[in-house]
Order: sequence, then structure tokens, then C-alpha cells
Amino acid sequence: MAKQWKDLIDRLPKKRRERIRRGADNMLREITLQELRKVFELTQQDMAAALDVNQAAISKMEGQSDMHISTLRKLLETMGAKLKLVAQFSDGEVIIEMPGERRKGA
Repeated sequence: MAKQWKDLIDRLPKKRRERIRRGADNMLREITLQELRKVFELTQQDMAAALDVNQAAISKMEGQSDMHISTLRKLLETMGAKLKLVAQFSDGEVIIEMPGERRKGA
């Protein structure tokens, strides 16, 4: 079962939580799917069972440099995350809404 990131962080002393939060953005920008899965103490077999595929399929997905957004979303949801797609322009960012996912209040 995936552990909730917030629960893990909330158990730490306040100064340590602040230090982790300051460094988390840079670290998470450079993490692979395999490393992220391991952070949550999930095996490829755990992921395969949750996604109803075989372990070899998870191994292949983790090694891909290009995949469907829907596949990435499923992998991340299995780890307890939501995928947020952001387009960065020189003058700002735009959050791309995926079909079937509407923001609250929209």
C-alpha cells in the first residue's frame, strides 16, 4: 500500500520539514519514475498488480523516454499522486486541463 507523502513529512520536526520543503522542488524535478516508486516503497510487482499488467510492462514503462499522458497518469495515481500538466511560456505558465478533469468552480 502506498504511503501518503504528507503523513511521512508531518512526522518530522518542524525545522527539518521546512528544509525538506525548500529542497523538494529541485529534487523532484530530477527524479525518475523508478526512483519515485522506490521512495514510496513499491515494487514493480506492486505496481503491476494495481495496474493489472505484468511486471515486465512496468519495467518497460519506467525505462521509456516517451509515453502516453494517460499511462503516466495511471502510474502516478498508483503512487497516490495526481498528474498536473503545465506549459511554460516566456511570460508565464498555463495549466493544461485534461479531458474529463475539470477544476473546482469551473
